[in-house]
Amino acid sequence: MPEKPVVIVGGGFGGLYTALALASWFHHPPLLLIEPNDRFLFLPLLYELLSGELRAWEIAPRYDTLLAGAGVGWLQDRVVSIHTDDHELRTAGGSRVSYSALVLATGSCENNTVVPGAAQHALTFRSLADVARLQQVIQDLGRRQSPLQRLAIVGAGPGNGLAFARRFAAEGYAVALVGRTREKLEAVAAEAHAGRVVPGDATDPASL
Repeated sequence: MPEKPVVIVGGGFGGLYTALALASWFHHPPLLLIEPNDRFLFLPLLYELLSGELRAWEIAPRYDTLLAGAGVGWLQDRVVSIHTDDHELRTAGGSRVSYSALVLATGSCENNTVVPGAAQHALTFRSLADVARLQQVIQDLGRRQSPLQRLAIVGAGPGNGLAFARRFAAEGYAVALVGRTREKLEAVAAEAHAGRVVPGDATDPASL
C-alpha cells in the first residue's frame, strides 16, 4: 500500500515554507500541498505592484513553478471538511484525500462585517484582484472633474497606510487618516503631508 502523504492545507507563508522545509529532509514522506489559488502572493510587496514598481510575476509566482523539482505535490482545490477519525479530508472539487499527518496553515482573511458600512463602501487590499479593483478606482477618480476628491484610509500605519497616504496626498486628494492612536496618525500624516487625522475605532462609529 502506498504511504499516505503529509498534507499541508494552505499555501501562504506558513504552508509553503512548511512544505519546502519538510521536502529538504533526506528521507521525507510524500508531501501534498492543497491550495486553491494558482499563485503564491508575497503580501508585503503588494503596494509595489499597485504603484507599478514591480510586476505580478515578481510578487506572485505560480505554485507549479515554485514547487517544480521540490518533491511536493500540489492540488489546486479547497478543503471543505476534515474527518480526523479516518485521517481523510474532502475538497470542493470532490476529491477524498487520505493523510498520515495534517498541517493546517489556512491563514487569516479580512472580516469587513465588524465595521458598519465597510462591506458596501470600502476597498480591501489583500489580493491581486484587490489591486486591479483599486487601480480602476484611481483611474475613475482621476477622470472626475470635481475639484477635490476625499479619501479615508482606515488603519493608517507606517506600511501600506503611509504609502497610500503619501501617494494620494501628492496627487492632490484630501486624505483623512483613521486609526486608534493619535500619535501614530500624526506621524504618518506629517511624513505623507496628509491633511487630517481622525483618532478612533472604526468598529465603533460613536468614537469617530
